[in-house]
Amino acid sequence: MKVPASIWFIPNIKKILYKLALTLLFGFSPIYLFAQPAINSKSGVLTQPGVIITILLLLIPLLAGVILVIIKAEKVVRNLRDKRDVDEAGRFAKYLKSLNSEQINELNKQKETQNYQLTHKELSGSLQAKDEKGLLSNINEEANIRFIAEKKKSLIR
Repeated sequence: MKVPASIWFIPNIKKILYKLALTLLFGFSPIYLFAQPAINSKSGVLTQPGVIITILLLLIPLLAGVILVIIKAEKVVRNLRDKRDVDEAGRFAKYLKSLNSEQINELNKQKETQNYQLTHKELSGSLQAKDEKGLLSNINEEANIRFIAEKKKSLIR
């Protein structure tokens, strides 16, 4: 059967015919009609699909149980840690009540030294800078990199 020449002008007709031929050739091949593979006498019981599915279905509740046990164990450990912290805080409070006034004053001094913070103006001060000698030039407060010299302007020719 000869195809008329005018059909070849349809865009992508060759691709469409090629895909149709491959679909008919491989899509309706009798090898794909078999639902199960052939039984291999050398394969073991653990490779059969039914056994694999059964094992997976048994592992799901076991893994969920392990996860629940881990969560419960973490909760018990957290409760024990909280109880230990409360006991330690009670012992510390009892120790603080037993201190005399000299020891309390010493602890307050240590607390003040630990809470001391700098004002962040120790080196620069709060006064405006003065250039009495005239050493500084081209001061720009908004420059990003202050230690690189400013580019010189080109000479007029």
